[in-house]
Amino acid sequence: MKRFFLVFVLLLFFSFSCAIEISVEQHLRDADISDDGHFTTRLSDSVSIDSIWFSEETECDDSNVVEICYILSSTCSESSYNVSIEIGSDSGSTWVNFGENWFITFADTSGDVGDSVLPGIHCFYWIMSTDFPDTEGYDWMLLIRVSNPLFADSFSTFDSTLYQINGNDGFVVADSEYFVLTQNTTWRNGRLMTVDTFFCDTLDIKFRFKFIPGWCDVSDDSTGADGISLIFSPLLDPPLSPGGSIGIIGSAGWGIEFDTYNNFCGNPQSDINGNHIAVSIDSVACLFVGTDSVPVSLQQVNIPFDMVDNNWHDARVIVEYPHCRVILDGVTYIDSDFPDLPAPFWAHIGFSASTGDCYSEQVIDNIVVNRLESIDSLNDTTYAPLDSHRPIVSIECPESFVYSAGDSVYLHWTVDDMFWRNDPETLYIDYDTVHLEFVVWDTFAQIEVPSTCGSVFVSVAVRDSFCNWGYDSCSFVVCPKYEAKVECPATNVFVSCEFQTVEFALIDTICHSSIDSVYFTVNIVDFTGDTNSTVLVGPSANVDVSYSGDSIFIMLYGIGFTDGDSVFTTLDSVRDENGCIIVPNGF
Repeated sequence: MKRFFLVFVLLLFFSFSCAIEISVEQHLRDADISDDGHFTTRLSDSVSIDSIWFSEETECDDSNVVEICYILSSTCSESSYNVSIEIGSDSGSTWVNFGENWFITFADTSGDVGDSVLPGIHCFYWIMSTDFPDTEGYDWMLLIRVSNPLFADSFSTFDSTLYQINGNDGFVVADSEYFVLTQNTTWRNGRLMTVDTFFCDTLDIKFRFKFIPGWCDVSDDSTGADGISLIFSPLLDPPLSPGGSIGIIGSAGWGIEFDTYNNFCGNPQSDINGNHIAVSIDSVACLFVGTDSVPVSLQQVNIPFDMVDNNWHDARVIVEYPHCRVILDGVTYIDSDFPDLPAPFWAHIGFSASTGDCYSEQVIDNIVVNRLESIDSLNDTTYAPLDSHRPIVSIECPESFVYSAGDSVYLHWTVDDMFWRNDPETLYIDYDTVHLEFVVWDTFAQIEVPSTCGSVFVSVAVRDSFCNWGYDSCSFVVCPKYEAKVECPATNVFVSCEFQTVEFALIDTICHSSIDSVYFTVNIVDFTGDTNSTVLVGPSANVDVSYSGDSIFIMLYGIGFTDGDSVFTTLDSVRDENGCIIVPNGF
């Protein structure tokens, strides 16, 4: 019993210790106090990424699925973390964030990416063939970042002690669980500032916003007003700056505009239009109306859709001073260095919005503030090959109207693919109702030309090591072999005269071709044994060609006979309308 009791006490103590650390992480309370009175929160447990691996399946299911795995370790198993993942296709020269650009289609990601990730082995799947088809390479790379959670609020239960709220609006809608900065009416303003401060050198801030359309006929390119700004200010309660000031003027800091009204006032650093994102500082560009100051924008980007659309939009701002990246709905619109930004300082993070004669309801939700902490062990991330590229197959197709049935044809094709290893290919031959398949272990094959009146279709299917299939096909037309005969006149029927007309019949029972030309050789042997040869080519004055169904009737004229002559007539060849030269058989 004593041994059991001792174990129980140790387990209880460990669990209690973890609970204390979770409280510190999630609620952002006392940690290290700096000399200027600000506090910073840090993780008191040890966290690391022990291993990262990713690989592509080789199942032949017409898709390219990449399994991405990592091991998150912590001395406190109940602590949770924010995990972000980036991928690069060029050895890490450029990175794409999870959920952005061509890195957006996933399966089984719950609990593996984003907020509240627990220690353990984590695996999920990226559907590469959907996001990034037709690409391949050996130097794909993953980067995993673990963020220190600093602040989060979904407004499901509102704690007003966390904020300084100003303006004639600014409240939580209980049923909807989001924060209303302005109502959908004229001349409203609202601002939400965190009581806590955050050192704005490396921050990752996420939130959602929605503009519910109201009314505006003042500006041609505005459908509401005035927009929402994310503010970094050393002041908990800076002066309210509604309208074109968009909450930034007077903040003694800087901010990100999601601007829905055009406050252009003559300075190119004022608004470019009524639907843009901007990085702006607390400096007056010019006055829009009266004393309505417009801040200096360091960079502005037009948004290709109307943000005032009654839809939720996901915003993300990543600060790695002096670099700032602004992402909206997974698309990066701003990604630049800004040396004119104020040097990093302890900032209250706020959200501001206002309306004027133009208005819209402007709301925010799901605020998350993280500090980026890239784990040292990630610098040795392993490269892996990935491939969604179909092999490029190119067949050197036989020419049409060159080969006849029974001829041998040499087929050759090329394969262009980074991950093709001379795997077996499939060769398909189709003609009429016949379908043939052959497994081929090289890029050539020899086939016997079939007897057909139509085309011969050749297809080659090639798979690479990741089971991407590439195809090529072509067709060629076969020259038919006539099953034909010459119906010769009976012996001792014709009476000798200077010229005689003799009728022949060429029976075409296969391809119903039209005749371009026929070639006959007529050998006349007299009673002395001498031979006189004549070549007749038709259609001509000596050779008449006519058609009836499958039969071709040929009349030969101008052949001179004498008594006792033996006449040997040979159909040498037929040239059809496609240029095929056929030597008939079966005479």
